[in-house]
Amino acid sequence: MNARALSLDDFDLLLFDLDGTLVDSAPDIALAVDATLAARGWPAAGVERVRGWIGNGSRKLIERALGYAIGEFDSALHELVHSEFLLHYAQHNGPETRVFPGVREFLQHCQSRGKRMACVTNKPEHLAKQLVAHLGMTDYFAIVVGGDTFPQRKPDPTALLYCCEQLGVPVARTLMIGDSAIDIDSARAAGMAVLCVSYGYNRSGPVADCGPDAVVDNLMDFAGAI
Repeated sequence: MNARALSLDDFDLLLFDLDGTLVDSAPDIALAVDATLAARGWPAAGVERVRGWIGNGSRKLIERALGYAIGEFDSALHELVHSEFLLHYAQHNGPETRVFPGVREFLQHCQSRGKRMACVTNKPEHLAKQLVAHLGMTDYFAIVVGGDTFPQRKPDPTALLYCCEQLGVPVARTLMIGDSAIDIDSARAAGMAVLCVSYGYNRSGPVADCGPDAVVDNLMDFAGAI
């Protein structure tokens, strides 16, 4: 599969995942996870281990971190440690995060062509907006939807369909752009096309094996496929 299976001309609205698609945020997330664990005297996880935990939202991230650090735990401890993690991450949300090559150029290209854009992530909404602002990307997105904006989060299609409704764009003219099976499943549930980047945080192996409509190594490859 490649970008030529899709055309940017076919879409008026682009929905972007954040972590693993637009940015490599694993270093900052790992610092916050390790600070949370260290404060309780638990072993650090390290960035490469944490990289494999990202994608299902912060609560799932902390569930995995607790499983690594102490094994069994109850829901009360999970909620407490999750709250501690959010405080650590809010204090270090962006300094080590890097925008992937081609992303800014692609966002600028789409903006110049009048495409509507939104960010749909499983990161908590306030942290997503904080990170997007830190990176100077706020003006690209009409909407930023987080994993706690609605009771449901990806792969549930609620957030994707909300963006279509709010921006007045039919599902058939909307493209989901992500890095994982979660993004693919959410797009399929919403009935829209999905483009994936080959890098990112897909937990189950190469994202091409998960059945997206197309895969690119750099988002500008999609811009050039028109």
